[in-house]
Amino acid sequence: MNKVFKVGLVGCGHISETYFRAEKYFNNIKIIKCADLSTATAKICAKENNIEFSDLEKIFDDKDIEIILNLTIPKAHFEVSEKALNAGKHSYSEKPLCIDFNDGKKLLDLSKKNNLYLGSAPDTVLGAGIQKSKELIESGLIGKINLGNAIFAYPGVQSYHPNPEPWFAEKEGGPVIDMGPYYITALVTLLGPVKSVTSRSKKVFEEREIGIGQRKGTKFKVECDTTYVSTLEFCNNSLIQMTLSFDVKDHKRNHIELYGDKGS
Repeated sequence: MNKVFKVGLVGCGHISETYFRAEKYFNNIKIIKCADLSTATAKICAKENNIEFSDLEKIFDDKDIEIILNLTIPKAHFEVSEKALNAGKHSYSEKPLCIDFNDGKKLLDLSKKNNLYLGSAPDTVLGAGIQKSKELIESGLIGKINLGNAIFAYPGVQSYHPNPEPWFAEKEGGPVIDMGPYYITALVTLLGPVKSVTSRSKKVFEEREIGIGQRKGTKFKVECDTTYVSTLEFCNNSLIQMTLSFDVKDHKRNHIELYGDKGS
């Protein structure tokens, strides 16, 4: 019989719904408790998913919990994951692992020191699309890859999220932190490590309007750049142009295209 890992969820926001839905497809994990900065939010989440509510500080010391699932906002990822690892829990967080590179290195070192697992989204590279692409590239089907394009561009999270301000905050906002990890992880999986990056960015709109929920119609200030155009040079000498934007409607380009000397 497979071991069932008991999970404590920290951060009961919009994304937690996705994890509760996904949990049903796995027989080796079980979310047993949840906590949030907002006690009211955590209690609602616990009731809706038929699990126990936990005080935020107590969840890290709960002896029944083996893994902390960190679904907090990006600027809190380091603090929550560090607490989990110091409490002897494995830690898996939403992307990004941390906002600051050095904080990420600290977590990695701490996990090794305590002999614990440290993980972070995205895991989408394990899906059929990227794995099949990797197989075809390694088979030599399109030859040596020299160039490529990657794009994620849409009007922004404010159209479907009732509390979108963190996605436009100065230190944790913008498309690089929000969607960049999916594309960068996919490209690194397919092409290997990146040697250098050149990038330009801009803020297109000074304010946004919330399009859903009780605050629909409320306007808020944009604090970060919302479009990034970058060139990634990989160690295999391929050049990839990547566009990440919260300012585009209805583009018609493929999300990732790679151009080899035998095909694309």
